Amino acid sequence: MRSASVALAALFFVAACTSAPKQQPLDIAATVTKVDAADRRIDLSSGQSVYWLNRTEVVWHGRAWNPLDLEPGDEISVHGYSEDGRYIAQTITVVHNVRS
Repeated sequence: MRSASVALAALFFVAACTSAPKQQPLDIAATVTKVDAADRRIDLSSGQSVYWLNRTEVVWHGRAWNPLDLEPGDEISVHGYSEDGRYIAQTITVVHNVRS
């Protein structure tokens, strides 16, 4: 009985580990080409798209920005991760603001 319980617990552990999304670290530096508010997506000159979450931080000269403040031509550095084929931004730093 005990070995059956241990085997069942091990099976659940393996299932939980294999079903968890795989996150790969991500660092990108590129220029913004489009900001899509509906999809919460930023398209980049590198051909990649980055998605933001509620907890994504956007910083310009030490000040907090909203992702919707970004605009085409802004040069950004993105730190985040890749999950299920999508790039998720944790921190976006504006390196050059197109308006400055």
